[in-house]
Amino acid sequence: MGEARKKKTPLDEFFPVHLSGAPARIVPVSLNGSGDIRLGRQANGLALHAADSGDLSAGDEVLCYSFV
Repeated sequence: MGEARKKKTPLDEFFPVHLSGAPARIVPVSLNGSGDIRLGRQANGLALHAADSGDLSAGDEVLCYSFV
């Protein structure tokens, strides 16, 4: 994780991210709802914030799916 992320629900949360570099570093893409069309231009991956984890900190490792 390139920056911190707060847990919003007690469930698994998938959130859009931008992946870059080697080793890969991800930065969450801000989301203004499901109709936010900017995601197609900014996000190139989807990351998992697991139900059994608390808030994420910069530097934490997370499972991420790349669109490229």
